[in-house]
Amino acid sequence: MGTLFINFSHKIEYALTKYPAVEESLKSISIKCNLAYVNDIGLEETCPTELQRATQVYINGEECAVVRPGYQCVTFAVCQQLKLPCSGSGSSECLYDGFRYFRAWVYCKSCGFKLVKLKLPQCCSCRKFQVCEIPQN
Repeated sequence: MGTLFINFSHKIEYALTKYPAVEESLKSISIKCNLAYVNDIGLEETCPTELQRATQVYINGEECAVVRPGYQCVTFAVCQQLKLPCSGSGSSECLYDGFRYFRAWVYCKSCGFKLVKLKLPQCCSCRKFQVCEIPQN
């Protein structure tokens, strides 16, 4: 977990006692994180991906803590071979893909609780680039 989250966790929990509406909202958006939504049995993994739970995000340049990450299950992909050839040729590379929107409660030093919309990658895909030919005149 990020240092910001560890430093803020007690402060966030205390602040939640002062903002019961945020607490109720967190309960209503809680989802199960352990349910896999991709079945990759029999598929070759050309771009190894690790799905991680977000504990901190940057909002307008400020580092903010995701409130109760276990409740909100805000996930993002980490490509293990980012920018390396993935299809056996030099004209391919692993790129972030499968972006998903999350509505999440965060806690920032400057403004306290804030409900934000985040767009985060959920997987990595192998993309092959085609070289464009310039017509000869």
